[in-house]
Amino acid sequence: MIDYQDTGFVFFPTEKYNTGNIEILDIGKTFVYLVAIDCENTEDFSTVSVSNKGVYCGNDILSTHLQTETVTIDDAIKIMTADTDKKSSKSPALVSSILLGWSKSSYYFDATQPWICGFNNLTEHGRRLYFSLKKLHNDKEIKILTFNHIK
Repeated sequence: MIDYQDTGFVFFPTEKYNTGNIEILDIGKTFVYLVAIDCENTEDFSTVSVSNKGVYCGNDILSTHLQTETVTIDDAIKIMTADTDKKSSKSPALVSSILLGWSKSSYYFDATQPWICGFNNLTEHGRRLYFSLKKLHNDKEIKILTFNHIK
């Protein structure tokens, strides 16, 4: 039987798509989320959340490594938007979250630098979904978040 692994809308750096010296490690899963963040509205009326017990590697713009066992996703969003939202001490609201891709492995360039999904790593359907979310939430920040070491 063929070991088939559907990975959603992401080209993970497996043997087929590995363009660099990226190590494939069996230390936990990798999840990639597409999120819309409202940096203007600091009142959190949203019930959307991303809950993972793993490592937040970064987003498609900024690589920030956070252990999500000790840092909430709200704090992770606050840290990753710190450059764009210096006026507010409250966390921006997470408006939408879509699990875009998943893999049973974690990926690293070396022992300290995890692989982070970017727009170029999305499949054609993933890119369409990205633009659809951008159109739907045209006044929000759209980010691709990468988590690994998920048990």
